[in-house]
Amino acid sequence: MRVARSQRHRWRESLAPWDLSPHQARALRVVCERDGVRLSDLAGSLRIAPRSATEVADGLQARGLVE
Repeated sequence: MRVARSQRHRWRESLAPWDLSPHQARALRVVCERDGVRLSDLAGSLRIAPRSATEVADGLQARGLVE
């Protein structure tokens, strides 16, 4: 558990300059790897509920990171 906690801490620190959460960074990776991603596919890739994927995508869109 200590190792996992340490990795999460480093992950958050590395994303801090861009003010991204780990969820948002993972979502951006999925979007960048594919040409057009449906929300249901994003949810599946992130292993989250479609409603949660909508919230992640909306947050990224509000920041101008996806359209």
